[in-house]
Amino acid sequence: MTSVYVLPTARPPRPETAYAKRLVQQFARETPESVTAVMAKKARAGRVFID
Repeated sequence: MTSVYVLPTARPPRPETAYAKRLVQQFARETPESVTAVMAKKARAGRVFID
């Protein structure tokens, strides 16, 4: 019996995804004391992480 594995192909991000990412990054720049777009636990201590 032969097994066949198919890996999903990477698709380019949708325009909505790129827009949301820019929005979150801008919000984090404007309110760095309360919001971060960085997932690392050390970088987000005491702040809200928005992805």
